[in-house]
Amino acid sequence: MRRNIALLSVMGLCVGLAGIARSNEQVGAAASDPGAIAGIVGAMGAGDVAPFAGQVMDAIAKMPLAPKRRVRQMAVAAEAFLNASPEGQQAVLIGWELGNVPPRLLPGLVDAFKPAVSALTSSLDAAAHAAFTAKVLTTIDGLSLDDESKTIAATFALVLLARSQTPEETEKYLAAAVAVLPESYRDEVAAAAPSALNGDYTMLLGPEAETFRLVSPDAKVTNAVVQVGVMTTRETAPRTDDETIFIDVGLERPSVLPIGEGGTSPSPSSPVVPPPYKGQF
Repeated sequence: MRRNIALLSVMGLCVGLAGIARSNEQVGAAASDPGAIAGIVGAMGAGDVAPFAGQVMDAIAKMPLAPKRRVRQMAVAAEAFLNASPEGQQAVLIGWELGNVPPRLLPGLVDAFKPAVSALTSSLDAAAHAAFTAKVLTTIDGLSLDDESKTIAATFALVLLARSQTPEETEKYLAAAVAVLPESYRDEVAAAAPSALNGDYTMLLGPEAETFRLVSPDAKVTNAVVQVGVMTTRETAPRTDDETIFIDVGLERPSVLPIGEGGTSPSPSSPVVPPPYKGQF
């Protein structure tokens, strides 16, 4: 009897490990080739698609690619998931996707993903659009993120979902959207959203927000020592559009030491609306 129980336990463990292996293999396949997403999603249960999309977005974020290429890959994958998602699951899907993108990549992703989302929501009336937005926001709130991360993801969700409207309509839309958020970060989103809808992310990403736009419209010669972890490299060569790398090379913002100064580098700006702004908007 005990031998049979032990055998069943081992078999169960093997099946579980096989499931994890298959899952990891699927994540890798979808991340590297978004064209495979439709086929993978077609064999999944409806409730599994959104969490899987979050895993894929996280995997792409960690790829050893220049930021602009990562954003492009994310946008293609996000749209593929949107097209393959079961009916009624799109809002949940968007919440999972945004919640698994590093803050520094959100500006570029939202710009690239917005046309597909706008096409999806264009036929919704005001009440249905508000309900869709609320579902995205409540999905983000249910993720395993701290309040700062939820503030950033929720505000970018509003940027992604907002439609061209009169200032009065936009104000009404934001007020209804923010009302569904918990008190712990509601004021922060309310403070940051108006400027974010105008393309100003300073309150979310700090005074260096422009460096998060995958920018350098033209390739320039940089002259800085970039320190990431224990590895230090000197960036001096001009780069092509796809190869442009911000100061932000890794998943964490690195320290940047201007050549010749030798002083301590400035600490990264704290994302999220600082407390003094609470309640002022």
